Amino acid sequence: MLVAAIGFAALDFYFLNVKNNEDRQAIALTTQIQVLSQQTAKYAIESSGGNAGSFAELEGTRDAIDSAVQRLVKGDPKSGMHPYSDKSGQAATAAGRAVDKLAGAWKKLDGDIGKILSNKAVVLDSNQRADDLSKQLPLLNSEMEQVVNILQQRKGSPDQMLGTSRQMLLADRIIRRVQEVLQGGDSEQAAADGLARDAQSYGEVLKGLQEGNSSIGIKEIKDANARKILDGMQDSW
Repeated sequence: MLVAAIGFAALDFYFLNVKNNEDRQAIALTTQIQVLSQQTAKYAIESSGGNAGSFAELEGTRDAIDSAVQRLVKGDPKSGMHPYSDKSGQAATAAGRAVDKLAGAWKKLDGDIGKILSNKAVVLDSNQRADDLSKQLPLLNSEMEQVVNILQQRKGSPDQMLGTSRQMLLADRIIRRVQEVLQGGDSEQAAADGLARDAQSYGEVLKGLQEGNSSIGIKEIKDANARKILDGMQDSW
């Protein structure tokens, strides 16, 4: 919506100046702002999805838009372009109102872009961990299936069987949340929060299968072969 607001405000200014045959340089700047503002939407989505290269593109595009907006608002002494903003001390004009509207829309969009850029390290780390989990969990699930088979052969207790089943369900849910995080979009943050909770639960259940944990209803597995597999899973986890 903010990108659209930038575009409409720039378009207002463009038509005002075409009609009045005013500064062509200012018109070129508004055209540039329109094009760049559309690019910010693309780079913002890609950045939020963990694309490292898009962060640099987003920052560069942001700087270019800000420079163009500031030149419209304050003028450009080097090129001789006068300020267009009504707040610059000039007499109020329709073009001035259009520029002030454009500057206001840009201020809001710039704030949103700033939040994305400030979260770069967190986003990239979260997506890297999600990618690692997507590769790791199918292997861990395969090993947990071996533990289940051993328990079935050794007539494991219901509590032990329940613990291993719970672990495999958690793994499936984690994989699903990982895919949601990697896809990005509006549900990414909720998926990331759920992923963190499920990953913590997975670690607790895994440790409970090794040592027992009555608070979450997990009984220690004592079979030597099963414990060897669990120890390897703990090292991988």
